[in-house]
Amino acid sequence: GNVSRGGGSSPSPASRLTPKLIQSMRLLYLTYYASLGALMPYLPVYFHSLGHAGTAIGILGAVKPLTTFLVAPLWGIMSDRSGNHVATLQFTFVTSLIFQLLVGVNSNLKYLIMTVFVTALLNAPVKSLIDSIVMSKLTSDEDRHQFGRMRLWGQIGFGVGSSLVGSLLSIFPSNSNHNESPSAAVAVTPTEPTLEKVVHTIEVGIEVASETDAAAETGAILTGKANSALIEMTRELLGKTRPLKGYEWAFLTHAVLSIPVYFCIRAFRPETTLQTTKNGRNNEVTERKTTNIMDGL
Repeated sequence: GNVSRGGGSSPSPASRLTPKLIQSMRLLYLTYYASLGALMPYLPVYFHSLGHAGTAIGILGAVKPLTTFLVAPLWGIMSDRSGNHVATLQFTFVTSLIFQLLVGVNSNLKYLIMTVFVTALLNAPVKSLIDSIVMSKLTSDEDRHQFGRMRLWGQIGFGVGSSLVGSLLSIFPSNSNHNESPSAAVAVTPTEPTLEKVVHTIEVGIEVASETDAAAETGAILTGKANSALIEMTRELLGKTRPLKGYEWAFLTHAVLSIPVYFCIRAFRPETTLQTTKNGRNNEVTERKTTNIMDGL
């Protein structure tokens, strides 16, 4: 039933999700896990291509699970206390994405360990928050069985993402020599107007999101700054004077697939509705029931 702050209210049966929201959930799992599949399986091979030994690769591979194990409960506590899981998810998702892309900028081992650690630190609650938010929406008897199907879309996405990057690496190997013509060298520059539209669209979305409440506004401002940095990095990557090759495709595909994830997350922003009592004297603000993320840890 519905839960209202400041007092009890008569419970009402949970309503079914709209087809649009169900599609958003499917797309969220599909694109999020596709973005993971586009990069995560190839990171050890990428580190090896940089010339690092097996010990260094093992250390880099152990940083993320260890950090996630220690930090995820803390993020859950902070998210529950803030009362806005979506704002926390938006911030952690975008900032961790930025640092994940920074992994491909420098080959120094200390630099890689630091960026992998910060990425894991920020990314630790993302999966748990996604599952928690989706489960909080699946409240009706008809929708409760949908969660397993949503996760299935994620597994499909992971396979598609990894297969896509595998094909790109076969077509554009890192050790290939390209004889680029001047026209090919600048072929990517026309994409900048599209990126400007992306920036504008994100900024508009941030402004709309900030109208929800104070907590969402704070998260929206931080997410907006992170988004600006992400788009600037993408512009620099696409503005290179040579075609992409090798594992650069993995990082680019990861970034591109993460864009729809952000907008799907926005579809789950908390909503408030005004309900007028029968006598017309009082307006009661009710909020949708949310799931405590710590219950799943």
